[in-house]
Amino acid sequence: MGNNLGNNNANIAPQPHIFPQQIQQPQIDHTKCLSVAKKNSIIQCNRHKKNGSDYCGVHGNAKVIVKITDIIPNQNQVQPYNINNNAHNNAHNNAHNNAHGNNIVMMSPNLTYQIQKVENNVINNINNLPNYKLLDDDDDSPMTDINDNKKVMPESLYYEKYDFMGRNALSLSKIKISKLKSTITNLGITNIVNIAKSDKSNIVKELRNYYAKMEQFALKISIKQFTRFQAHARGFLVQRRKRCVNNEDFCTLDSKYEIPSLYYFSYNDIDKFAYCFDIRSIVQLIKHEQINPYNRNNIPPIVIAKMHKRIDQLRWRGIIIEYDKPVLTPEQEFRNKMLLVFHKFDALDNYTNFEWFAKLDIKKLKDLYTIAEDIWAYRAALPMQKKMQIRMHGIAFHTDKYLIKTISENNKRYLQNILLNEFDKFVSDGVTRDDRKLGAMLMLTALVEVSPEAAAALPQFVQINLA
Repeated sequence: MGNNLGNNNANIAPQPHIFPQQIQQPQIDHTKCLSVAKKNSIIQCNRHKKNGSDYCGVHGNAKVIVKITDIIPNQNQVQPYNINNNAHNNAHNNAHNNAHGNNIVMMSPNLTYQIQKVENNVINNINNLPNYKLLDDDDDSPMTDINDNKKVMPESLYYEKYDFMGRNALSLSKIKISKLKSTITNLGITNIVNIAKSDKSNIVKELRNYYAKMEQFALKISIKQFTRFQAHARGFLVQRRKRCVNNEDFCTLDSKYEIPSLYYFSYNDIDKFAYCFDIRSIVQLIKHEQINPYNRNNIPPIVIAKMHKRIDQLRWRGIIIEYDKPVLTPEQEFRNKMLLVFHKFDALDNYTNFEWFAKLDIKKLKDLYTIAEDIWAYRAALPMQKKMQIRMHGIAFHTDKYLIKTISENNKRYLQNILLNEFDKFVSDGVTRDDRKLGAMLMLTALVEVSPEAAAALPQFVQINLA
């Protein structure tokens, strides 16, 4: 029987000695720093994680980090050790515990083997670590290499808010005065804290007050208040454009509300009205004349200086202030053509509105052509020499008026273009400015006869037929 017992003992795998401190397997708290607290330990660091990292502020800056999850593996992934005789193993553990006088709970063979695996894993990880000094809980000095005693990882140049407030605030003895002064300078509050005349305790007190006030200020500004502030700011920007008397940019014909903020420019003229422009349109305007296209007043020199300053700022930032060649619809091209022709009328000391012409129906357009041709050929009674000074070769309205009468409503745009071309030549072909002014007067005299709005605005050109 003794031999059989001896043979059974030979087949049992040798078990390690289990001590009380080996029974309790460390538990990992994933809400805390996932580094070990010290080099030769499997105790987890008790500091809180910082800024979404897996580590606290101390271990997060360390060059070598021993992760607690690497030392203590998941038990579900450990292959259990098969014990042939569980009864004998329990008897062996009981004998050992009684011999040492330790009253401990009985352990299963699987847990015994797993604890031994943890011990071996800890030893292997420690042996493979480089010869670096890890930061202890009570040590805030930078990491150094023991072999050459050279600084490897410099500490932060400034303190952070959590170093002074909260459960992890540093004690006064651990705060360095040089680093404290650098923090004051970095925050830009040297006017609040007198570094030269204050000691460390007063500087720390002032910093804590500063951070506390910042927290109170942040709590006072709610999202609702911030949204209300944005609404007021946007409302002011819209109201600033609304007070401008012109509804669109004179060059692009874009609505004043659609002008990009980067290019928006406005000023108050001497007539006490506000006008707004696209700054890129101003660039094109001042190349030819420095006149407000809406009221024909000279743009004040101080406004011209502001325009140039704004243009220089945009160019210095590398922003292109010239227009790309626009792609206009036929309707936009025709509107632009009317605007340019009537702008020439205004440049000759007249006040016009292209809408007078745009509102004419097909019948009034035909009458306009007939009246303008009659004034040029007969009613003005101009000699041929004077006609040649107003129009090149003294020839105008070469389209037969009987052909004009056959134009249908569907070809209204064709007749409008004929009239605009004639108007443009009358205000452009003159040899002198007075010749161009006379040409403009002749065409406006014809326009007031078919447009009541033009007659009301330009009564000086209205002719009364006494017959």
